[in-house]
Amino acid sequence: MRLHMGYPTAAQEIAVLERQVIEHPINAVKSVAGCEVVVGLQHAIREVFLETSIKQYMVALTTATREHPMVALGASPRGSLGLMRAAQALAAMAGREFVIPDDVKAVAEPVLAHRLILKPEARAESVGGHDIVQEIMRQVPVPALTRS
Repeated sequence: MRLHMGYPTAAQEIAVLERQVIEHPINAVKSVAGCEVVVGLQHAIREVFLETSIKQYMVALTTATREHPMVALGASPRGSLGLMRAAQALAAMAGREFVIPDDVKAVAEPVLAHRLILKPEARAESVGGHDIVQEIMRQVPVPALTRS
């Protein structure tokens, strides 16, 4: 995933400078979870259920990146895997044991957009990977769930 946080305001940036005059904050970071907990969470995420229609939706989104006219090289199957794991993690954080289409939609842009290599004409028109993923999400039909 690639997330865009933007820049801080001037006041926020000054606060960053002030906090680091003497020592970098990384020196005060404390562990909040051990390796066992993190690995356990990784394994638990894999247990979050994905209906076949959700898997088909993920693959359709990824495939559409490969077929888009402004994309020279679309997302690989690793993009589909990233989409699946991110959607499973989001569902788990929401307290669900299954993925819904909204989970996929929420993570599609940060998971897929940076994986696209755009054609020169896309860059010339100021079209980015995020624009293409948004367009694809509007075009690919969203599945209806049969499980509640």
